[in-house]
Amino acid sequence: MNESVFENIGQGVYTRQRTFSAQEQGRNGRGGTLTEVALFDRLVLPTVESVLSCLQDAAVQVRDYSSDTGNAYSNLGLALKEVDLPEITDRLARGDQKIYEALRPFVPALPQGRGYTHFIRGQTGYLLGEQDFASSGGDALALHNLRLVRSSMVHPQNIAAGFGISGRIEIGVNDYWSILDFDVLRTLMRDNVRKSNTLSVFGRVDEKLLIDLNSEVIYRGFYGQLRWLPDSSNTICESLASQTVGAYIIQQKEAEVALLAGLGAISQMIADRGIPRDHSVDPEVVN
Repeated sequence: MNESVFENIGQGVYTRQRTFSAQEQGRNGRGGTLTEVALFDRLVLPTVESVLSCLQDAAVQVRDYSSDTGNAYSNLGLALKEVDLPEITDRLARGDQKIYEALRPFVPALPQGRGYTHFIRGQTGYLLGEQDFASSGGDALALHNLRLVRSSMVHPQNIAAGFGISGRIEIGVNDYWSILDFDVLRTLMRDNVRKSNTLSVFGRVDEKLLIDLNSEVIYRGFYGQLRWLPDSSNTICESLASQTVGAYIIQQKEAEVALLAGLGAISQMIADRGIPRDHSVDPEVVN
């Protein structure tokens, strides 16, 4: 692979070989060749309403689908099915406004005041040369194999060793998935700006990687519309919806435990003729 140029291996995934000195690498104290990877996708910032709508769609799936294979369900639908709370699922599917109002405070905090609602996201990181040391056989990782590259970038063993996905960039675009001003973006990346209305950089993304991604991928490969990139909007909504209903169920269970404890205390007071007792020191009351 050409060390200086990113190669598009499909579905918004770019890889290249890059040689680091020991000082640059800073991971295991040795220099060497690493595979730089950038996984690009697109997303629309969710709203509270879109998260709740996603939750209702999943509940309708669970209520209406008769398939036992799970193939017809979304990941969120499968999660609801696994929780097995038919009363809550039915209320969600029916659009019961009371439960949606109860759920609304549990929707995770969503970004506010952003200049854009549509974003191109690049998740960036490294693999160790051409060797996929996370695989059981230790076979060489085929850098043109899209599935292997994606799975290796999120493999827990690679992450634990300091490889895999390590940073993220987000580029604001218009509603038609076009970057508004490539010159402004080039300046932001060249100056290593980490946060602006147009560009946000999170985690470990070095300056050279930013500049090269801009010149070799974004400016050259993304010119015009970006609709061909994978759309992760629904996946993000599903994740937020899952967190929402999960937090609600936990709160309900905690409230149920507190209610049962309160009922127990009241019952004991009645049994003790209305006198609260410290059971560790007070003798039993004999009726």
